[in-house]
Amino acid sequence: MGGCGHVVAGVDCGERYPALGMPASGPRVSSQVVPIFVRVDDDPHTTDPDGRTVTFDAGSHLHLALGRPWLLDHVEAIMATIALPDFRAEDPIPGRERFYRRHIEPNRWLRVVVDFNDSPAWVVTATVQGNDPQERS
Repeated sequence: MGGCGHVVAGVDCGERYPALGMPASGPRVSSQVVPIFVRVDDDPHTTDPDGRTVTFDAGSHLHLALGRPWLLDHVEAIMATIALPDFRAEDPIPGRERFYRRHIEPNRWLRVVVDFNDSPAWVVTATVQGNDPQERS
């Protein structure tokens, strides 16, 4: 995936934010311990349950920095949600999928949206929600 030429905080935007004038384009509560691999450093990435690589790139970082900056302290939990979700659902946008994980607080879920239209797939957004996503499907 090529860069768009716009640089924010020293990183390429990743061609994802038309609203900015750029081109369009916790811990799991369980009695079972399941090892997962999440690499969180300069190139955070993981593998989803279907074996697809997902990255948290500059565009992912920028989106959260602009809307939910506190979640940037939880990139490991975001990536772990993709690696070992408690629930998955299709996103309304084709080629995207939603991954859910029960969050630290009772009745709170971490929702991560991943775009599989590009390779590697990338984190579009993450948010915490109070409603159980399983009740909607």
